[in-house]
Amino acid sequence: MNTNNMSRMLATRCILLTLLLNTVCSYKVLKVYEADEPMNFETVKGCPEEAEILHCKAAPKPTTSATTARQKSTTTTPAPVPPSVQPCLKRTKAGIIFLLDASSSIGPSNWKKQVKFASDVTEGFNVGQDDVRFGTVIFNSDPKKIFDLNVYFNHTSLSKALLDIKYPFLSGTKTYKGLQFILDDKMFSSASGGRPDANDIVIVMTDGKSDNTKLTVETAQRLKDQYITLIAVGIGDQVNEIELTTIANDPSYYSKANDFANLDFIKRDLVKMTCDNI
Repeated sequence: MNTNNMSRMLATRCILLTLLLNTVCSYKVLKVYEADEPMNFETVKGCPEEAEILHCKAAPKPTTSATTARQKSTTTTPAPVPPSVQPCLKRTKAGIIFLLDASSSIGPSNWKKQVKFASDVTEGFNVGQDDVRFGTVIFNSDPKKIFDLNVYFNHTSLSKALLDIKYPFLSGTKTYKGLQFILDDKMFSSASGGRPDANDIVIVMTDGKSDNTKLTVETAQRLKDQYITLIAVGIGDQVNEIELTTIANDPSYYSKANDFANLDFIKRDLVKMTCDNI
């Protein structure tokens, strides 16, 4: 035990002893202690506990130099780093449509994270007129097409188009309407940039459950019946995972991020499962 700690223990014992004394004696003892003077018989003369107090010498009060706090060793844990994305090296034709939740629960800040994530995902593929093409639809209470498969054929223009999508500030999570729109608008048709020898994929991203699970599941099945592969991405703790694993072609075609800030941690898996289907 170092000297400073011993002094603290002695000082504490002295003060505790004074609490047993009468008011006058307590005052005398404390006064000596505060003055850093030695405790002697004259100090405690007439006190009921004088004999015991004489065994306790007033410890000097700690000074700044003597009581420099020992620095606690702190270990900084490195922030987790998202796994690196393995690009899809397949040189094959595919049409991939993002169906992005644009409901009021997203908010403008998370919306930027979502479209940035979509843009980053496209970097994992060979984008081109004869390779992988991307289209995008957003949905809330109603769907809205942003662009078809036959518009952007390079990463630069595609990324800019995704990042430039404005958040609509509208409510509703009618996922089934977004899925039905892809069918009704014939987004995989030749007129919209689809190709008969290309694999057709829809990536659904949402942070909540749809307004009508039954219609969402039924509509998803209609896309599957046309040999369209559905991949689902859930974000946060408000999603209906049963719904999302059901609308996906297989439960393994579902990925979940804890929140929008952690989307990058599922990017590698999403690129891989999409690549496996083209």
